[in-house]
Amino acid sequence: MSAASIDHRTIFAIYASSQSWTAVHLGQFIGMVIITFGLVALFLHSMCVVLIVRALTPARSASSSCVSRACSRCRRSSLPSRDII
Repeated sequence: MSAASIDHRTIFAIYASSQSWTAVHLGQFIGMVIITFGLVALFLHSMCVVLIVRALTPARSASSSCVSRACSRCRRSSLPSRDII
């Protein structure tokens, strides 16, 4: 191994001065900004949907009775029918 290959500052200076290095890292930065804004927008949209659904949903007692009726219908329909032979 030569002494020139161990000179990290010089190697990095050559590497960082190339235009492809600058373009790649600029692209990475722009990509991360887009992903971050997308995740923030998705979070805010989901919070708005939750708030709208909560505002439009009637009281919990009415919705829970609706759920219990639906569950009892499912149980009745899943019971095996008994044929009399």
